[in-house]
Amino acid sequence: MRTLFNVVAAVVLLAGAVRAVSPFAGTWHATANGLPAVTLTVQDRDGKIAGTVVFYLQKRDGVGRPWFVEGGAIEALVDPRVEDGHLFFEVHRDSEGTNVKMIVDVAGADELRLGALKLTRIE
Repeated sequence: MRTLFNVVAAVVLLAGAVRAVSPFAGTWHATANGLPAVTLTVQDRDGKIAGTVVFYLQKRDGVGRPWFVEGGAIEALVDPRVEDGHLFFEVHRDSEGTNVKMIVDVAGADELRLGALKLTRIE
């Protein structure tokens, strides 16, 4: 009986230790025009999602001129949550005083989609 108790206790402890990590957890990167476009970092700590997103500002000096990255803005994910296989979050927008809503989807192994952008896992 004691052995059965030990086995049951071990299974219960292991079940508590094995918690599914969000498929969105990690660092993801997208490019556009051959340059950095977005870097998304998502942490899943005991089912609580947090993270940041960097949007890179791309410019060019005229039609036919090469694109370049002029800077980037890092934003904390506001109200991030995973529902029905989608990552929902908002980013703060100072100029308008409202948040912009974003949806990220799993597009394949080590690949996410944010609108038309394909993000690949880098960590």
